[in-house]
Amino acid sequence: FDEITALAAQICGTPVALITLLDGSRQWCKSRIGFLQVEMPREDSFCTHALAGGGLLVVPDATEDDRFRDNPLVKGREGIRFYAGAPLLANGAVLGTLCVMDRKPRELDDQCLFALEVLGRQVMMQIQSRHDVRALKLTESALLKMLDQRELREHEQRHLVEMLTVAQEVGKVGSWETDVATLDVTWSAQTHRIFETDPDSFRITHHRFLEFVHEEDRAAVDEAFFSSLEKGDPRSLQHRIVLPDGRVKHVEERWQTFHGKDGKPERVIGTCQDITQRKLAEDERDRLFNLSLDMLCVANFHGRFEQVNPAWTECLGWTAEELIGGKMNDFIHPDDQESTVSMRAFITAGNPIRGFENRYRCKDGSYRWLSWNVHPVQGAGRVFSVARDITERKKADDALRASEATMATAQAIAHFGSWELELGGADDGGPFLHWSEEMFRIAGLEEGAAGLPQKEFFALVHPDDREPLMHAGARAIREGGQYTATYRLVRPGGEIRIV
Repeated sequence: FDEITALAAQICGTPVALITLLDGSRQWCKSRIGFLQVEMPREDSFCTHALAGGGLLVVPDATEDDRFRDNPLVKGREGIRFYAGAPLLANGAVLGTLCVMDRKPRELDDQCLFALEVLGRQVMMQIQSRHDVRALKLTESALLKMLDQRELREHEQRHLVEMLTVAQEVGKVGSWETDVATLDVTWSAQTHRIFETDPDSFRITHHRFLEFVHEEDRAAVDEAFFSSLEKGDPRSLQHRIVLPDGRVKHVEERWQTFHGKDGKPERVIGTCQDITQRKLAEDERDRLFNLSLDMLCVANFHGRFEQVNPAWTECLGWTAEELIGGKMNDFIHPDDQESTVSMRAFITAGNPIRGFENRYRCKDGSYRWLSWNVHPVQGAGRVFSVARDITERKKADDALRASEATMATAQAIAHFGSWELELGGADDGGPFLHWSEEMFRIAGLEEGAAGLPQKEFFALVHPDDREPLMHAGARAIREGGQYTATYRLVRPGGEIRIV
């Protein structure tokens, strides 16, 4: 669950992400990032409103929303401002939410909102999978008991069968048994439901079972079954089945071979679970991962790539096979190694980061600037990251700085300065003048952070020139166009400069 929460925070670019569950009086957090409270009264919860609507709830600015402006989580400078929550649905009932929050107002684009809904479905699949695993373990335990306790009294055996049937129905896990000598197969009622066959009329054999298996998986399934007969070790395999109407299901088989007194295999007993919904959810998650224009990756705490999306190849030229398993440091510019190592230590201590920048080596030997948002999950020992190529922005920034430096040098050589008048100005100082470095030198002043109020500038103008200059400037502002004015500027030491 922590991995899904971290991914939601990364994709949406928010400091807070939660998986919440609600009961009659309280909300508690199944997973949380950037949020200290584990539980709270239900009436204080944003998620209560998401449950009431039954769909995606987005609150751009909670202080402007009548439902939330008086909420304890909203009040105060550091209160929650933005909220987006996807409901967690089970058979039409809303159990809780997957939500992201920020302490400043904002909006999410359609791609982020879609991702939040997809990840919400992933949460429910995780919850269902854990339920299924518990049911599967109960089923396998019941099967072993049935084999080992042949001397049970009749009513105990009947109780065991009833328990097994209930476990299979709850966990949607069927069972089967194959006679190795004849290859006849016996299916439980739940297995017939998975394959959508009639238990009263459909006679199953190993070969008829193989006819259900997808043609691309058939050889692997048959080979796995027969190779397990001699060793007798437990096996498991996922594969597809094709129903008579053409629909495809994904199933997971687990089985074990039992041998007779002569050491030869006699029978194989196994289970079959329908995992179609889980596979569809995994495929949906993978599509989201692979279609992202940003560079998504998962790495371990040792700084090695475990998973990257295609955007990495598009940006840097390296294939996924060349990146996965490799050390991230091997791709980082030498001048950025020290800062990156320091930042990685900060991350593995459990701290998320946003906006860290470094350079990565492309396959052709060039380097690209990347900006990183990173969320660590300490329990899993993994780091989930989103990187964005900012190389062109860096080039534009460098060009702007070079242009500004060139202009400042030209002004110093030619002894002319430039200025800009901000008419709004400060509340107490009137209009404000932004000066270049050369303007400060002409006036004989030390360079300020930005400039000076207009009234302080007029104090430097010779008294005889002050009023004509003020009238000329006012006329230019009123009528527009260009104007030229010559006046005397009195420097702090009394020296007069004609400007």
